[in-house]
This record gives sequence, C-alpha cells and structure tokens, in this order.
Amino acid sequence: MIKPARDAFAFASAAEACGFPPAVINVITGGRDVGAYLVAHPLVNKVAFTGSTAAGRAIGEICGRLLRPVTLELGGKSAAIVLDDADLAETVRGLSWASLLDNGQTCYLSSRILAPRTRYDEVVDAVADLARSLRVGDPLDPATRVGPLVTQQQRKRVEGFITAGRAEGARVVAGGGRPKDLDRGWYIEPPSLLTWPRTPPPSGGRSSGPCSLSSRTTTSTTR
Repeated sequence: MIKPARDAFAFASAAEACGFPPAVINVITGGRDVGAYLVAHPLVNKVAFTGSTAAGRAIGEICGRLLRPVTLELGGKSAAIVLDDADLAETVRGLSWASLLDNGQTCYLSSRILAPRTRYDEVVDAVADLARSLRVGDPLDPATRVGPLVTQQQRKRVEGFITAGRAEGARVVAGGGRPKDLDRGWYIEPPSLLTWPRTPPPSGGRSSGPCSLSSRTTTSTTR
C-alpha cells in the first residue's frame, strides 16, 4: 500500500501494465489525516516513511506504542564533504552519480557540497564543468546522462528553488534553464549549481532535482 505525498497514479498504472494482480499494489491519496489513519490501522504490519523529522517523530511514537515495525528516512539532504587533500578529478567523477542519480530525484543524494575555503573556487569550477558536460535528453538514449523530471509540478518546484536562491544572492554557476532543443518533457539543465550565501539553504537543500549546492567550510580538514 502506497500513500504518496503527491500524485503517484503513474506508478499504479505502470504496475498494472506490468501485470501485477489486482490489489497487490494499492495507491491511496489524501492529506495528513489519511496518512495518520493508515499508520494506526490494525491491519498494517509495517510502516516505511520518507519525509520530515517532525512527521517521522509522530509516526515513530505511534508505531512504538503499537509495537509495529517502522523504517524512517528523515531530514534534509546529505552533504558531500571535499577535503583539503582530495583528488578533485576523482571526486567530481563520483559526484556525477552521488549527486545526480535519477536526475536528482533520489532522497539520499549528496546535493550539498561542502568544500574547504582553500579549494572552494577550484571545486566550484570543477563541478560547473561537470554540469556543462552532461547530456540532457531522452532517458532511453544510452548517451543521455540527465533525463526529465517526473512532472511539470516538479520542474516548477526546482525552478522555484533556483529563484529563491537568486533572491538571497546565490550565484548560478552552470545550468538552471530549460534546454532550448527539448520542447517535450519536463527537462532542466543540471545541476543548477548554486553558491548559497547562508547555511542551511531553504528546505535543507532539498530540491528533488538535479541541483548541487556548494558551501565553504570554515575549518581546514584533511584525511
């Protein structure tokens, strides 16, 4: 049983098209009241939740009282920490997967990059070069590195994240626009790299899109 925060009917349609028997996968939509009802329902044997810490705490309390198994994935985005003595070429190659898997729509991705002041400009330039090198296009094309976002609403959400950053003085180093040669699909140029003037950025850096946020660290760190 799946209770999404937003529309997931495409997932249900895909499951049906793949031949899943009726009622094996059920999608239930609604607000917080529906989620709370499901968490406490006596026929639910296990709860898995991805979302805010506040909601996770409430769900954990209910499942603890009911002695019901629960898995919680909470909070903002993970950070990739670049050390003073890092091999930057190797680090950037890793970030191409660690930050942009599934077009940035994976909740555990390292969309925040923390770099030492001594190498900050070097890191920003390297990741910006990576962004410019990634091909955006049809996800069925083996040469494509970044496909579309899942919905129009999701692209608007990512573009709103970029707009909020600019309003606070963030600098878009690479990407951030809509590819001019792709008029069908919810595409955006990656990774919309921002040098954010404050920490943490809105939503803990959670844009759920191909965005990488860079910040300077105040201390020098080595392996």
